[in-house]
Amino acid sequence: MFQIKISDVISTIESNDPQFESYVRGSYSPSVIEPIGLDERKYEDIRVSVEFQKSGSKMAKEWIRAAERKNSIVLGSALRTGERSIYYQYGPYCIMVSQENGGLEVKSLFQMIKKFRLQKAFHQNRIYEYYQTLMRLAVHYPIFHLLERKGWSILHSSLICFKDKGVLFMGLNGVGKTTAALSLLPKVKILSDNFVLFDGTRLLPFPEYIRIPHQIMNFFNLKPTGFKIFGKDQVLLDNDIMKYQPKPAAMIVLKRGENTTWQEIDRKDAIDYIEAADAFTHEGHRYSLFSFLGKQISIKYPDCNTYEAILGSFNDSIDMIRKEVGGILGIQY
Repeated sequence: MFQIKISDVISTIESNDPQFESYVRGSYSPSVIEPIGLDERKYEDIRVSVEFQKSGSKMAKEWIRAAERKNSIVLGSALRTGERSIYYQYGPYCIMVSQENGGLEVKSLFQMIKKFRLQKAFHQNRIYEYYQTLMRLAVHYPIFHLLERKGWSILHSSLICFKDKGVLFMGLNGVGKTTAALSLLPKVKILSDNFVLFDGTRLLPFPEYIRIPHQIMNFFNLKPTGFKIFGKDQVLLDNDIMKYQPKPAAMIVLKRGENTTWQEIDRKDAIDYIEAADAFTHEGHRYSLFSFLGKQISIKYPDCNTYEAILGSFNDSIDMIRKEVGGILGIQY
């Protein structure tokens, strides 16, 4: 059992699978609170329990029957609801969320199919892909939901900072957000690779492993954690990132093309593209069972200069990012 704290949201996480618990702890390492005693649980906003049980076993069947009894109204083949609770089942993933005293109780069951049990026995990387998906459903999304209720907006973005200035790289998955951020090392601090929180004034990193293609990791001389998720190596963020809350200096929309170009664009046009990209990728909690737990809150975007960067060749793109973003931050490369 351990706790994580992001802004003023505290989650307690426990599992009967020590390997999964270790994976989540590592992913959230910059925000882990230790030690934790039983008396500290009264301060939690979210309580997450994750059970791993053999698919088709008596315990797994009892878990599912109890969740179905509590959520007796069938909304569809994968979704049921009850009084102040909702239950989602997708393949081996079973997630039940109850709203309790302004917080959330998240109970999760992972049904260990034969393929998973064999992979786990032989320590194959594939099990970490199951862990990553389960962590997003059971840990990430509840945190996002409560943070949004507390006034934070969740942005799908990479974030770098220099002194008190933050720059956001935004766009579709695979367009080069991570590479653009890495190209500015070592003169900037990378705070977040996938999600960023914004309260209207400050940017706050969401702690999570960076996932990088192997060739990019080698180019920037980064050290992997040893986990390989969906074909990418995972790299730890620095443990001090949660102390940084920069003010936004620029939002940069990234696209790919034959030629490397940079231009300032209208803020509305940038936001329209960002929202279309988010809707297309379905990355966040808004596209999960949490959308049924209350009215959706409008996302706030920084009021800062916005740019479009089209990334052409690898070297030209790095040179352009260093020149243009370095100019915004007052850094020379």
